Amino acid sequence: MNREKTSLTILVAVLAAVLATGCNGSDKAGQDDSGSLSEADKPAELVIHSDSGDSVESFDERFGNAIRSKFPHYTITYIETGQGTSKSELFAAGQTIDINFDTIGYFMNSMVKNDLQFDMSGMIKKENIDLSLLDAAAVEGMKQISGGGMWGIPVTNEKLVLLYNKDLFDQFGIPYPRDGATWEELIELGKQLTRNDNGRQIVGLYAELGHLLRTNQYSLGLVDPDTLKPSFSTNELWKQLIDTAFVKPAAANGYQEFMRNERGGVLPAKSNFIKDRNLAMYIGLTSTVFTSADQMDGLTWEIATMPELKELPGIGSQPYPVYFSVTKTSQNKEAAMKVIKYLISEEFQLAISRKGNVPALTTDTVVNAFAQNSAYQDKNWPAVFAQKPAPIPMKTLYDGNAESEIRAVIPKVALGETDMNTALRTADENANKNIAEAKR
Repeated sequence: MNREKTSLTILVAVLAAVLATGCNGSDKAGQDDSGSLSEADKPAELVIHSDSGDSVESFDERFGNAIRSKFPHYTITYIETGQGTSKSELFAAGQTIDINFDTIGYFMNSMVKNDLQFDMSGMIKKENIDLSLLDAAAVEGMKQISGGGMWGIPVTNEKLVLLYNKDLFDQFGIPYPRDGATWEELIELGKQLTRNDNGRQIVGLYAELGHLLRTNQYSLGLVDPDTLKPSFSTNELWKQLIDTAFVKPAAANGYQEFMRNERGGVLPAKSNFIKDRNLAMYIGLTSTVFTSADQMDGLTWEIATMPELKELPGIGSQPYPVYFSVTKTSQNKEAAMKVIKYLISEEFQLAISRKGNVPALTTDTVVNAFAQNSAYQDKNWPAVFAQKPAPIPMKTLYDGNAESEIRAVIPKVALGETDMNTALRTADENANKNIAEAKR
């Protein structure tokens, strides 16, 4: 009897253990051995900020909705920058920022100027994130800025490409530009296309001024990181770049008249390609056709690679990535890192690639899906990924102070109102004054 009682006791104990294991097994993947919640399941409040000017609606469409769906235990608050919500104003009010996102063009002034930079290298290792799967130039650019660390991780990207109006080429019987074409080839095409068509002036080629300066193929930095001075007048490559991209295209007969009569003395604009349709070829960001889709009805366009420099065959523009960063002041760094890890996952990157956002993840699956859920599935999208990106030069806090001055003189050179050497010296002098003032 005692033996039967003992056997029954053991059986009950075993069954209880089995039942307990069965009841707990479905939750085990989300728990550690002590039964506590994993970091992804713990409630956390994360505040996200950007100097980009993205609206709340834009942030939610691009990132926020997906983050909230993936992490329902997280409370995600995006603060749009504006009056009263700049970083300095938020800090003065005692508001902490957990995640910052900005393009490489804003990064130094957004993160470093505000002393928010935090080396995520240890967290990247802990989360087993493979940076080699991301755009190499974007990763190396951030490592350079971070002194070998990683203050940000690229999530989306941008590149310069050539967009062209097929109707204008067809109208004048001119062959379309090819992938891999040189600047010289496109300048010649531009000359053929620049003409007066029954009183309507057409111009051939224009490269978006600001973005070309920031992402140039020579990898020229706007300000020397050692001297904190520009080198527009002393680095011969700046002269070559400006002459190739802006002065030679404007030498086509009728181009300067267009600048004076149609543009008030400045270079053409994106609107001339998209809206007015009197610009045959436009070099701009890949996102142009998606952000301006509502204005492109009836425009018969195609895409090709950015024109290449003869001395740098196969090299495209520098990437222009958006970096997400865990901030130094965040009290929820682990949760913030979980969010960023998700944003570079194949799941999220595939979704944004299908919409037409250039992904940071470079796997074949993600790249081949580019724009396939957009209205423009049949375009020459391999051109976006065909070239090797130029390396990103070191950025400084004063790049904007120099960029504004070089942008001011380039139209004058293109119009022949001043010579190149004088213009570049003027840009250097004025930029140095701006930088000295900014340092005070």
